[in-house]
Amino acid sequence: MDVLADGTAEQLLRIEHELARGDGATYERHLAEGARVVVSGDVLDRAATVEAMNASPGWDEVSIGEEAVCELGPDVALLTYLFRCRRGQDHYAATLSSTYVRDGEGRWKLAFHQQTPRPEGS
Repeated sequence: MDVLADGTAEQLLRIEHELARGDGATYERHLAEGARVVVSGDVLDRAATVEAMNASPGWDEVSIGEEAVCELGPDVALLTYLFRCRRGQDHYAATLSSTYVRDGEGRWKLAFHQQTPRPEGS
């Protein structure tokens, strides 16, 4: 993981772990106003993402690895990582990318997120 001097990488990973286990309220707290989330077959705005997460049963196990953070500007950062999870007997793996922007109060907000599913077993 790239470590930025101000602890940005750790902050963003902490948010991603919270989102991976969170419900709609968690997403509502961390999503930027104009956020977009790209999942297999769909592009969700902020409201649709919150609604989808409220309807989701959540994961039984979550693993985040191979993290990399790239500072795109003083208030913009890109986080990429390998996401693996399990719900019951179903396993899912994807490469995830999240772009964060710092709001007017200095908090990191998720502006764009994309999941690219990985082939089974990778």
